[in-house]
Amino acid sequence: MQLEKKDIGKLIDFNFRKLEALQNPAPAKILTPWESVLEEANRPDGISFPDSWNLKGITMRPSLLTILGAYSGIGKSTTMLNIIRHLFVKGKKALVFSHEMTPGQLWARFAGIDMSMEGRGSHTIYEIFEFAKKQDDYLKSLIEEASKYITVIDSTGWTAGQITAEFENYILENDEPDMVAIDYLQIIRPDMESVPKDKRLQVMSIMEELTGYAKKTSSVWLVVAQTNRDAAKREDGKAPSLTAFQESAAIEQNAGLAITLGRAVSDGDTLSNTMNIRIAKNRFGRTGASDVNLDPVTGAIEPPLRGLE
Repeated sequence: MQLEKKDIGKLIDFNFRKLEALQNPAPAKILTPWESVLEEANRPDGISFPDSWNLKGITMRPSLLTILGAYSGIGKSTTMLNIIRHLFVKGKKALVFSHEMTPGQLWARFAGIDMSMEGRGSHTIYEIFEFAKKQDDYLKSLIEEASKYITVIDSTGWTAGQITAEFENYILENDEPDMVAIDYLQIIRPDMESVPKDKRLQVMSIMEELTGYAKKTSSVWLVVAQTNRDAAKREDGKAPSLTAFQESAAIEQNAGLAITLGRAVSDGDTLSNTMNIRIAKNRFGRTGASDVNLDPVTGAIEPPLRGLE
């Protein structure tokens, strides 16, 4: 894969800063046990899920990775966008790295979810694009307003190092975002310095780099990930456990919170509109699951069928 000049520049800049940090390390911050507890207590509050999801008491904590996993087509990117829309409604900021969708595709899907939630009908992404061609006032004002809180970066082909370097660039001109969202883990490119041939080792290395960096920030880091194919075959529609990730050991070790999604399959390949959201791991609280309604056209998550179990 050939890098663009701007990406090469970012990679060089990031590696230069890493080298400089190694040559001139910052003095170690030594805290007493009580000071370390106070430091943790004074971090920003975690981000809760929308009330309608019935996941009360469960939060995505700052400085930790939250892993959101599902098999292809179940709704992992859709769920990420619902969470980002929830932040927008609350006036919180998100920095989104999109390895899969173009910014235009992501914004169109975001708009479809918002319009559905606001009672403006269920519109496909293609209908959203048609509205854009017609300079629809509501759509334009929605995206212009949302862009004050949400920054979307096309990170196709980027490494974890480039993501953290871009985060550094972002906070030069802005406060730290409430959330950093990355879509998705398995297509983050390994750093060129050391590229293990085993994909699981590559993902583990990427997760360790993101985990180490996230600890230095006050943001929630939401990382979308793909589960294995077997996780999509559950006829009961229940979200899988952590073992559904091929990189389950890395996720078990590095994630503060791990969420999996499930939907029942009927009549061949038809997915149910009921989605099971499972808190498969929670380092600082309870686990459980909730069933919610998923708009099959827009992906908007509507009020739940069943609350946290």
